[in-house]
Amino acid sequence: MDYLFRLVPVYTQAIMSFCLVPLERAYALQNKIKKIMWHNLFEKNYAPFIKNENLLVPSEYLASYIASAHFGVVQEWLENGCRETPEEMAKILSNLTIRGPLTAAGIR
Repeated sequence: MDYLFRLVPVYTQAIMSFCLVPLERAYALQNKIKKIMWHNLFEKNYAPFIKNENLLVPSEYLASYIASAHFGVVQEWLENGCRETPEEMAKILSNLTIRGPLTAAGIR
């Protein structure tokens, strides 16, 4: 699970950037995060367990799905007064991404 914690600094930096962006620019930020997510997953290989040859969907859709989910979680965090630290949010996002929403919901 060391790969999980390799992602925490990346997520923390992205979360901090959300706090600095006016809401009217949020869509542009979301698109930028999608591109960063794809770059980190498929060019920098931050998640070595993801193999292109094993993908069930095109890589762009996978990166878009993950980035959009992250964006929604961070929006929720901002709307609720940023009770968790950016580091805590990074761990939450890492767990949701790596383990999946069903595991996070206690189903698996």
